[in-house]
Amino acid sequence: MIRFDKRSAVVATVIAALVVQAAFAGFSFMARSRTESQLEEVRGQLEMLQMRRDSIDAQPLRIVAIDSGWQLSPAADVSRTLQVIQGLATEEGVELTGLKATKSKTEGKQPFQISGKGQPHQVCSLLASIEKQAEVLVVESGRVFPDAESGVAFDLDLATYHAVGEDRSR
Repeated sequence: MIRFDKRSAVVATVIAALVVQAAFAGFSFMARSRTESQLEEVRGQLEMLQMRRDSIDAQPLRIVAIDSGWQLSPAADVSRTLQVIQGLATEEGVELTGLKATKSKTEGKQPFQISGKGQPHQVCSLLASIEKQAEVLVVESGRVFPDAESGVAFDLDLATYHAVGEDRSR
């Protein structure tokens, strides 16, 4: 039978501790070298991005004026706007069930409320043609809901915007 004395136990414990410490040192060395290589890679990417940013910053900024085609009316023209909306609805095959101008709380703005019904593609075409008008005519809000006879019904809030000043429509 093998017998261990205290001295042998201490020596074995010290050797085991040295082996464990060496293993941790090796692991730390490998982890550090991997982290340093990742750091160098990220620094290279950062340098490349900074060079790209500097080249973009060095380019002169070009501002291109785009003619939107929209015009701000000199004053609100309610009757003309109502005729335009009615004409667009007729062109797209949408039946208007309500069309009225409402009182504005904002100077330079004339709100309208319209309601109607039609096929979904007709209502979409009406919305697109409203937004494409030369004068500023904006769909501000609306809701679309199913309608048994025509496909969909809608309620829209529209607004025209005009130059602030004299208002001939009121």
